[in-house]
Formats: sequence, C-alpha cells, structure tokens
Amino acid sequence: MHQGTNACLTAQATGKYRNQSPAALIHATPPAPPVSAPLSASLRELRQSNQVVRRIPKAARHAAAEAFLTKLSDCIDGQGEGAWSRLLQFFYAAFSLPATKEERKESLSSLVKRYLARTTAFLTTREKNKPVSASSTLKLQKAVLRKMNDGDVSGAVRVLTSVDAIAAPTANILGSLRTKHPAANPDTIFPDPPSAADPKPPDVTSGEVEEAIKSFPNGSAGGFDGLLPQHLKDMTSGAVGDLQGAPPTL
Repeated sequence: MHQGTNACLTAQATGKYRNQSPAALIHATPPAPPVSAPLSASLRELRQSNQVVRRIPKAARHAAAEAFLTKLSDCIDGQGEGAWSRLLQFFYAAFSLPATKEERKESLSSLVKRYLARTTAFLTTREKNKPVSASSTLKLQKAVLRKMNDGDVSGAVRVLTSVDAIAAPTANILGSLRTKHPAANPDTIFPDPPSAADPKPPDVTSGEVEEAIKSFPNGSAGGFDGLLPQHLKDMTSGAVGDLQGAPPTL
C-alpha cells in the first residue's frame, strides 16, 4: 500500500516482513463487532464537535502512519471491541483541528504528533463548535477555497456555478424524501455472520490496495469515523511510504 519504491521505515528497522511477498502480508481481518450504543453515541458527538484536518502535515505523516498501523494490528490480533473502539475514534483524537487559542499557536505538525497519543478523554472537556453566521458570499468563498485546497478544481467550479439551495423543512419535502428512501422491509433476512468454516476471502496484493486508495477523487468525503481518503493517500504517499511492507489489512 504505497506510491513509490521506498521501503517502510518501520519494516526496515525491524525486518519483520523482509522475507514475505506482498500477497502473503494481506489476509482477512476478523469482522468488526456491531457498533454498541455508547460507541455510536461517542462517534456522533465526535462528528458534531470536531473538525479533522483535510491533509496530514508532511512532518507528521510517518508518526501518523505508525500509530494508525498499531490500531489496525490490534484489531487484526483479535483484541476485542476495545481495539475496534480505539480504531474508530482514532482519527478524531489524532487529526482534530485545534480547539484553544494556545493550541492554534502551535504548528499543526507538532499538534498532530502530540494528538496521536491522545485518548478520547478529551471528549468530556471539548465544547461543541458554535455556528457562526456569515454572508452567502463569504460561505461561497470558503466552500470554493476548501475545494481548491483539496485539489478538486472541478468541484470548485461546480460550487461556483451551482444554483442549488437547501430545501425548506416542510411536510411535503419530508414526504418526498421518505418516498425516495423508504424504510427497510421488515421481512429482510440478513446472512449469518461469517464463521471459521466459511471460505476465506481471496488475498489482494499491496498494489491493488494502493490503486484502490489512489482511485478516490481529490476532495472525497470521509466516513462517520472522521477518516478521509486523503488521509490514506498522505500516509501511503511515495515521498513517505510509511505503510510499505506492512500488512494493510482493512
């Protein structure tokens, strides 16, 4: 999982994967346990009260990749729900934008490096972001600038030329949305969770994982856990190559 030929700094130091082929390094990860109610609530609170950096600073990418790899390895080793909880909350703990004036004075690289060791205890003290009123022109400028900073030029053009607006919260709009997104059929039958007797999924090579990461367009949105595709690109970039040689089992 790497854009280049540089070997992983960690793998070079330990020699852990020196004699293994890329395909042999990639195997099936145990299925994640169902997201419990407390974890789901924590992720929702994190999403509402934290904004993550769009790009990982270059000086912090190596440390970020090592910390991310540790969280992945804990899940692969079957360390239970606690490992999955730490992984899902890792990106908010590590990549959140500074919340205080003192933190804003610190360089973003130093801040991310310090945040990498942070636990989710910061959730109890961090206040939710308060909405700030702004003119429509200023909002448009910020939206275009955000797209340009992400390298998404076509997205910036779409924002500039779009005439779309937020729909009014009316009963008709709600009914229309429900028609487009009906509730799940109560008779839906889901397959049983995988067991040891089930066939193992096919192996994939590190090159295939690399191509999958590179296939995300610039500016792609992330998931509920705060991870952005750009974060993966930064941690596997050719200039850094922090995860090369390590088992990118996602």
